[in-house]
Amino acid sequence: MRYAAAALVLAMLLAGCAGTGKNEREEMLDIRTRYIAEGDMVLNAELTADYGERVYVYSLRYTGGAETGTMDVFEPQCISGVSALYDDGRVTLQCGDTVIDTGELIFGMCPLEAFPFMIYAWQNGSIIDCRRERMDGIDCIAADIDMDKWQSSALCRVWFDRERSIPLLSEIFADGRCVMRCRFTQPVAPAE
Repeated sequence: MRYAAAALVLAMLLAGCAGTGKNEREEMLDIRTRYIAEGDMVLNAELTADYGERVYVYSLRYTGGAETGTMDVFEPQCISGVSALYDDGRVTLQCGDTVIDTGELIFGMCPLEAFPFMIYAWQNGSIIDCRRERMDGIDCIAADIDMDKWQSSALCRVWFDRERSIPLLSEIFADGRCVMRCRFTQPVAPAE
């Protein structure tokens, strides 16, 4: 009888552990479904690009999706007013009447393409880990999204507010090193 009770308790504990992982993955998949259905979204953020010896900090707004969009720069002041128009891998810089075509860039590894890369990862990347975490007092679903099949040695890590399904922070890793950190300000939840 004692062994049966111990086996029952062990089975309940194991079932509880397995259920937690499944719930987290299901929550992330629900969030993903909402972002796949979303057309254009508006994301305001403080983005830090860290290239080792050089670190750049920007205040930005991105309007669009993974294929096309516009990124407006607010800070640093010296480039405030510049817009980057993203269209399926090509970036055009615009400031007033001046337009510069930058051509194709290494996707996701520069600030000009960080937003399309993150949105693409949220919608299409291979979710390799999900967990519940607290960030700034907010319950979050944190996910590691492997982008190796699409971009060599790339990983996107994101924290979504569990209650509102909005991104709070997203990071892009290249070769195991965080090269972009995007803290969202005034994020907008995807449509229901």
